[in-house]
Amino acid sequence: MPLLSLPNEILLNISYSLVLGDQHSLLLTNRRLFSLLQHVLVDTVFVTLNTIKGRMLISTLVLQKDTSGIEALIAQGIFTFIGSPGTIINWAIETQSEEVLQALLDCRISAVLPDYCGRKPLVLAARSGKVGMVKILLSKKEYDIDINTLERSGNNGEESPLGAAIGAGHIKVVQLLLKYSDINVNEHKITLNSENTSIPNVGERGLARFSFYQWNTRLEEVTCLVPPLMHAVIRGKKEILQILLQDDRLNINIQSILGTTALHEVVKIGGDSTILKRLLQDKRIDINAQALHSQYTPLHIASCRNKEAVRLLLQDRRIDVNILDRFYCTPLHLTVQFGSEAMIHLFLQDERVDVSLKDGKGWTILVLGRNRGDSNIVKLFEDDDKRRRSLLDDQYVFRNKDSGNK
Repeated sequence: MPLLSLPNEILLNISYSLVLGDQHSLLLTNRRLFSLLQHVLVDTVFVTLNTIKGRMLISTLVLQKDTSGIEALIAQGIFTFIGSPGTIINWAIETQSEEVLQALLDCRISAVLPDYCGRKPLVLAARSGKVGMVKILLSKKEYDIDINTLERSGNNGEESPLGAAIGAGHIKVVQLLLKYSDINVNEHKITLNSENTSIPNVGERGLARFSFYQWNTRLEEVTCLVPPLMHAVIRGKKEILQILLQDDRLNINIQSILGTTALHEVVKIGGDSTILKRLLQDKRIDINAQALHSQYTPLHIASCRNKEAVRLLLQDRRIDVNILDRFYCTPLHLTVQFGSEAMIHLFLQDERVDVSLKDGKGWTILVLGRNRGDSNIVKLFEDDDKRRRSLLDDQYVFRNKDSGNK
């Protein structure tokens, strides 16, 4: 006699002798066995307290749209051993289909609370690149899921769904999130404390000038906002950068904890100049933006390490080549101290550069060159000085001849 043709009493006796996995497989055979064996599987799950099988049971009931069965499981305390509602939702996001996630939400299992690791469902779905699941979560208006919700991530950091999607390079998720009017495209939050980082000594007045600083009552922590744009720049996400720059809500000059902009960061990183070129093409960019504490501009940073960035920045007419940092140094002063001979040559070719300016110690670039002890650099300055004097003499002679002719 075939197994499925056996009387219910015999099937029940057989099922009680099976291991949990076989019970679950038998239950899924047809509707008759599902109805017959459901309570057997429930009893076994609660006896064994098996987390995986408990989750499988609840997902099975969800797909069968057995709301009363799910409510009964919750009433019996199934969440005590299969995980919190947030854990179940995150489990569905990571391992199950969109159908299972949708059904769990329809059964009013909360998608707002984090799991035991502090991971929030919307951030997890965005980080995993699951566009459909992000759509499902945001469509559940009854849960009032915050599209800018923050999740603890890494070393005392907090990450938003947009920041998570950018960091993981999920272009479609980024595009989806940017379609929502309430998405915050300019802020991504990280909290740093005095135990694991050095906070710039800017004073209370300096902090008051920038809204992205927030001190707590004990003055031991500072909350800084790492903008999504800078996140994309630091991680080299070119396509995502292009998408962000096309958004009218974007503040391209928003600053980080050190007051640096995306332009500062791309110059600091170096490497491929594609991102730098794209930022410079944007008319909104403040090419002379100064960092909060050091007062460095992007050109100051480039002058110490990045010849290609120096070349590109000097080609831009908006650049202030003689701007001073906190120590009254121009970018050329820093190049003389830390840069290469080729970088110094780039500056000297630019007629806008004032070689006579003195730094905070009263030193000119010639004095700095001599202090460096590089005879080639000293000769470079001496030759440039002769060239500039010769040009002045030529201009003087030309003006005199012109006035004589008149």
